Amino acid sequence: MERLAGKPHRLPLRYPLAYWIAHRSPVRQRRFLVLILTSFWTSSLVKNFAWLVRLGRNGPFSNLLHYLGMPGEGTFCSIEVQ
Repeated sequence: MERLAGKPHRLPLRYPLAYWIAHRSPVRQRRFLVLILTSFWTSSLVKNFAWLVRLGRNGPFSNLLHYLGMPGEGTFCSIEVQ
């Protein structure tokens, strides 16, 4: 339930910020929306690259499988990360 509700300590900031943005011009509203959504997009992008490194040919999962003697070294991801 916590994930759905967000962080409760941020709640006092959300409503005044939303109210303030709602009373700006449409152009400024769009700019603020882009700034807010960019932070979420950046977080997802960083997480995706982290998984790319973990599942890469020389990543920890591939190395673990190779150490355990399992076939298919480097089959998790076809993109080489240096």
